[in-house]
Amino acid sequence: MLPTMELTAASPALGATVREVDLRTPLGAVDLAVLRGELARSSLLHCPGQDLSDAEHVEAVAQFGPVASEGASSTHTSTVLST
Repeated sequence: MLPTMELTAASPALGATVREVDLRTPLGAVDLAVLRGELARSSLLHCPGQDLSDAEHVEAVAQFGPVASEGASSTHTSTVLST
């Protein structure tokens, strides 16, 4: 059995720390829905201990919305990947 994803507040004001999730593979529908909700609530997800290539990082972030490269300018909400 796989470990259960763990969410804890990163700070009283902003963010959540996510543990027991492997971002090298696509998230399941339930985990993705939980993380999208937490991202909407806390504005920041911190997933320590991930060993991702640049391509895996982009794929993981893209599950949450459009990805803009660093320095990109956009008038719509997007997930920004900073490498």
